[in-house]
Amino acid sequence: MVRLTKTLCIAVLLGLALVVPAGYAQSTGGVFGPVVRDGQNSAQLRLGYDPDDDDYAARLHYQRVISDALRWRVIGQIRNTSESDADLDYVQAEMLWQITPDGQDWQTGLRFDARIRDGDERPDRVGLNWTNDFKLSDPTALGPY
Repeated sequence: MVRLTKTLCIAVLLGLALVVPAGYAQSTGGVFGPVVRDGQNSAQLRLGYDPDDDDYAARLHYQRVISDALRWRVIGQIRNTSESDADLDYVQAEMLWQITPDGQDWQTGLRFDARIRDGDERPDRVGLNWTNDFKLSDPTALGPY
């Protein structure tokens, strides 16, 4: 039993040693898809850290489904700068519209967004993003893993 415990501890420590460097490769962003699902109401806190420059960013977002085809989201992000440890990076509002009906092999949607940044060196922006999701195969056809 003692040998198993030592082996388990060594395996956990090695696993953590490999995971920690991978954890540094972070971003506060993500890839969004075109599908709006009931129950996507959520609040998220995302953190990103760059060990080379000792920089970090923290993002808080809240999203809510309005209908079977519309979801809105508001995002606020802070980051460290040369002036402060926690400067406002931006505030962004988004509206995702799922154009195709549920259950299609091809899903498409549009996301409208507006971003306001703090400071004069980086501009505010508005955007229109077109996103797609293509079903290439039936996942049940692959069989059990």
